[in-house]
Amino acid sequence: MPDIAILGECMLEMAPTGQSNCFQQNFAGDVYSVAVYMARHSNSKVRVRLLTAVGEDAISLQFREALREERIDSTHVLTHPSRHMGLYMVKNEADGERHFTYWRGESAAKDFFKITDSYEINPPDYFFISGISLAIYDEPSLFNLKSWLKYLKDRGTTIVFDPNYRPALWSSTAATLEVYAWAFSLCDIALPGIEDMVQLYGTETPDEVFGLLKNYDIGTTIIKNGAQPIWYATSEETGQVAVTPCPNVVDTTAAGDSFNAAFLAARLSGDSLTASIEAGSALASKVIQHRGAILPRQHP
Repeated sequence: MPDIAILGECMLEMAPTGQSNCFQQNFAGDVYSVAVYMARHSNSKVRVRLLTAVGEDAISLQFREALREERIDSTHVLTHPSRHMGLYMVKNEADGERHFTYWRGESAAKDFFKITDSYEINPPDYFFISGISLAIYDEPSLFNLKSWLKYLKDRGTTIVFDPNYRPALWSSTAATLEVYAWAFSLCDIALPGIEDMVQLYGTETPDEVFGLLKNYDIGTTIIKNGAQPIWYATSEETGQVAVTPCPNVVDTTAAGDSFNAAFLAARLSGDSLTASIEAGSALASKVIQHRGAILPRQHP
């Protein structure tokens, strides 16, 4: 059975219910969304391992229970003795576009590399990181992460990187560009969204993104572009896949994350590249028709 390790920060999400001043509590964060949807859509064909840190409080215990229910391996979910999970609130515009307010200063996940003497795991087949994963760590932690991922890649792990750029998490654009250059040079699969690439690099079209990333030895690049076709490039071919139409956009939270998850679940299960892209598009279309990052488990 192929396995994937997913590293980053999981958070408590407070999302509007549609009623005035009413919010619903959920667990979320980009890597949590990827882990949940991968576990659900791989049909137990992929082992999903989450690497993060939480606290000892009641919410953190609920989070661990949620991982168990979603069949996500929590062996490497560490317990911080004094910190807890971060929190964010979502506000949606009429067209479904979302805005976030964060409380993550004491997030336990930021100290993942500080509360363990050994974070070396058996090299997974795949390892997923995002721009948010990279942004939350201080310099010593980021140094350890870089060394660790090189160690894993040298032993055959396929590195997957979604830039998922959040300017507020970075000290400067220059700092972001330096870390992203390293991530692109290391990764085997890149999953950028046009919006992130426009903000950071000014690349407004798939061709411009491909032109930028050709400087790196990336085996597969998938470019997400909202309702526009999804572009892909490998060493053998370049093409595009139409996205699944969405008749009613309610909340675009986790659109990219759910695409990543279903795409990777299909790919790791042996599906073709285009079929995997179609799977990612189909799930993202469902997710953005509902509020919050995670669909109810009973949802088809």
